Amino acid sequence: MRDSFVRGDVRERAIDVRTWDDDPCEVKRFVEVCRGRGGLNSLDLRRFDVVPPVRWEWFCRGTLALFDVLQPAPRPDCGRVLHPALRELADVCVSCESVDFALDWSGDAVDLFGGVDVGVLAGWCAAVFVSGGVAYDCQLVFNEPPIRFLISLLFNSFDRLELDCYNEIDFIRLFERKGGVAV
Repeated sequence: MRDSFVRGDVRERAIDVRTWDDDPCEVKRFVEVCRGRGGLNSLDLRRFDVVPPVRWEWFCRGTLALFDVLQPAPRPDCGRVLHPALRELADVCVSCESVDFALDWSGDAVDLFGGVDVGVLAGWCAAVFVSGGVAYDCQLVFNEPPIRFLISLLFNSFDRLELDCYNEIDFIRLFERKGGVAV
């Protein structure tokens, strides 16, 4: 009898296997999203100089994951989702040491009246994903079905279980069709 396939105990996530760009700021989409919204200064990327290098890697991998899911919208609405997502991703990656700290960071995604900033939620999910979290961890934080749907969709796309790519405006509409209130 021949051993054709032996499944090992080691499992690697799709984001860990892929090569990643160590300077996402040079990507055309990144520059396009940041233009007109404070530019790169609004992300304050200099903060990464004083933290361990692994957090810069998290930011780069998170940016790659977000750009796999979301495409910039046409010019007037460009960056409506991606810029807040990148800003939240940068904030979480600089400030959090592990996935436990990242999960506690979720307060900015939902406002006092129940409105959801879809961009902030997407950035937070990307930060949790690259720091080692899974969709179930994020879904435990929120009880609303539309938010859980969006978290599931983002994590499936990050893991390459879904290959759909969404325009920023279509992403917001998808959330609102599920009953969510986007701000």
